[in-house]
Amino acid sequence: MKFKLSAKDFKNIIERVAVVAAKKSPLPILECVQIIANDDTVMFRTTDLEAYVTITANTEVIENGTAIVELSSIKKLYTVSGDVTFERDGIKFSASNGKKKNEIPCYPESQNELMPEFPNNPPRESAIMTVPDKADFIKVLENLAPCLSPDPARVIYTGYNINSGKYGIIAIDGYHALSFLNPWCEQGRTFDTVIPGYTYKMLKKVSNIKAETNSLELYYEDGGKYIFYVGYDYVLATKVIDGNFCVFARIVDGDGSYKHSFSFSADSAGLCAIAKEYAAVSKDKTHIHCIELNGKLATTTRTFDFRTAGCVDILGGNLPEGFHILLDSKYLYDIMKTFNGTDITIECGTEITPWKFYNDNYVGLVAPGRMEGDVKDDAESYVRNAFA
Repeated sequence: MKFKLSAKDFKNIIERVAVVAAKKSPLPILECVQIIANDDTVMFRTTDLEAYVTITANTEVIENGTAIVELSSIKKLYTVSGDVTFERDGIKFSASNGKKKNEIPCYPESQNELMPEFPNNPPRESAIMTVPDKADFIKVLENLAPCLSPDPARVIYTGYNINSGKYGIIAIDGYHALSFLNPWCEQGRTFDTVIPGYTYKMLKKVSNIKAETNSLELYYEDGGKYIFYVGYDYVLATKVIDGNFCVFARIVDGDGSYKHSFSFSADSAGLCAIAKEYAAVSKDKTHIHCIELNGKLATTTRTFDFRTAGCVDILGGNLPEGFHILLDSKYLYDIMKTFNGTDITIECGTEITPWKFYNDNYVGLVAPGRMEGDVKDDAESYVRNAFA
């Protein structure tokens, strides 16, 4: 094989595909990049058996062929600058610019089949989402990430649920939740699956390039094992997570078993600042916010009046006397920072139902915290059932 590519483009591509390759594996082939030169394109491919990435460069191919090279040694080729000719000769892979030539070992051609088989590229009719700017999709996943479960025993909740319903992208850990009201779904497509929690970090690094277009397309076939992210010069495929995700709409909208007590508007920036302050001092993550339904937010050390602090404007009606709910400051902060200072609406639950925070783009839930006696037991039972 033999092809030409600038040293800058070669390094950029290698650094991006290296994100997906295994760092340490009992299968050494997973620590390698496969380079396939064919006609006027060169493909660079890596996998860790959970994710697969292919980046394609349009360039001059002098001789078709395949090379498999260890990523740990390929950096030795970076010192060859400018327009570079890359060539495989037996078990050597070299880079040359006419003045300098570096060589590194590569797998024998007879061992090309050791590279695992990659998923087939998705058919166009399996498109489920078109995002004009991939940065927006990555930002949404980043905003929802604090609500992913860290518990490997509940693997379904370590990932994001993406679906064609009203609440299109969801993260939930059983104590708080965030959903993005997705406007990017393809018309007429119905889908519901769970993608890994590491997706946004991987996608952010794989797609980190100033491309001619920033659009991102997602492909998924019902019952399929993979979801595909297709950008300007890359295809990233990740395995979906099997399991039954909760019916989020039932939790948010209610199923007849409860109704929110009342709602009011709020300045999310004010609530975010308060939650951040007390989340910082509460390193043991204790529930230190006590929200009383008389318009005041009380903590263990200070009391904030929603109205005088400019955080909340109560809308109509008399509120019950002597009634309060505890909300975890960290969970509240996770939700509030997503709203980025915009006005939101809060629907207050009862002692055993989540509080709902929302604007035109996001819906957040925070389950009640510590309470005493039978009310506490009822709340924990409800939350377990609702988030099951």
